[in-house]
Order: sequence, then structure tokens, then C-alpha cells
Amino acid sequence: MKKCLEHIFEYLDLKTLSSISEVCREWKVVSRLPSLWKKIDIVNERISSKYLHTLSSWCTQVKTLTLQSIKAPKKRRSMEVETFLAAIQGNLESGLESLLKASNINLTSITIIGCSNMFTDEILTLIGQYCPMLKRLAYVSAYFPACVYIVCRY
Repeated sequence: MKKCLEHIFEYLDLKTLSSISEVCREWKVVSRLPSLWKKIDIVNERISSKYLHTLSSWCTQVKTLTLQSIKAPKKRRSMEVETFLAAIQGNLESGLESLLKASNINLTSITIIGCSNMFTDEILTLIGQYCPMLKRLAYVSAYFPACVYIVCRY
């Protein structure tokens, strides 16, 4: 039964794969198999560092990671804009660091585009530190949007 579920789950997107773990214990166990988490595409979603930390606990075989147009947390009405921007600056970096550590030598492609200032350019240091087998990196800096970093190693 587990092999059958695993085969079916291979065709599910990240959001669906995350949510089916709530169906029952067996589905949760199967949906957390690292072999199902080789490609992570998070596009136009609102996520937290905690979510990335959680993903890192079973995403040990990630080969491709895409974070694109990630939405910032919602601003509280009472919060000043400057305070809000300072609060979200780099707020996803610790979660992404956990994911990079967990994926380590498996990660060969990373795309980080349109994530406003939830990542700082420090993320490039972390990628260099934890991803020795990286072949492709596409990164658009929130601080220097005219600069696009694309690295290809073969």
C-alpha cells in the first residue's frame, strides 16, 4: 500500500503534498518520504521561516529549489511602514539555512527571485557554504535589483 501511495504522491504539487499529510497517519508517513521532496517550488505564497524549518526535517533529497514572488507577512495596522520593513528584512534566512543544510550535496539548482527584502544578500554566503554541488543559481537581490546573479557550473 505504501509503495502505491508513494507512486501516486509523486505527481502532487508541494501544497497538495503538504496538506494530504492531515488525512491519516499512513498518508502522513508516506507524504514525508524524502524521495517525494526532490523539487520544491514555492511561488506567490506567504510562508514563514518556521515553515522552511519544518520542510527541512524531511526534505533531505531536494535537488531543485525555487522561491519566487514570496509574499511578506501581513502588516499590522498599528505598525509603521519603516518598522514593518525592518522587521521582515531577512526574516526567512534562518529557515532557508535549515533547508540548505538538510539538502546539502543533493541541491543542484536554486532560484530566488522577487522575494522583496525577506532575504538579504547574506543568503549568497549561506548557499556557498552549504551547497557544494550547486550547478545553477539564479538570484535577484532586493537591494540591487538591477543585478542578477546567475551561476552555472558543469
